[in-house]
Amino acid sequence: MLDSIIEFIKTFLMLFFELLVLFIIVSFIVSLIQQIVSEEKIKSLLSKPNQAINYILGMIFGAITPFCSCSTIPILARSIKF
Repeated sequence: MLDSIIEFIKTFLMLFFELLVLFIIVSFIVSLIQQIVSEEKIKSLLSKPNQAINYILGMIFGAITPFCSCSTIPILARSIKF
């Protein structure tokens, strides 16, 4: 029983610090991108008359900047499967 608790604490701390470092790095990158590319510029790119182009650009931006739970959950799942 004690071994299970110790193993749980080790796993928790390892995942906590890995995700903390990931969060700090991603937050830095996002703030850097926000300084370089303004929100108005992105809105103007995504407000073209052709909706198909808007969808494609949105998918490209989403693929380039996966800074949400969509990227954190697979990383966490992979970390658990030692």
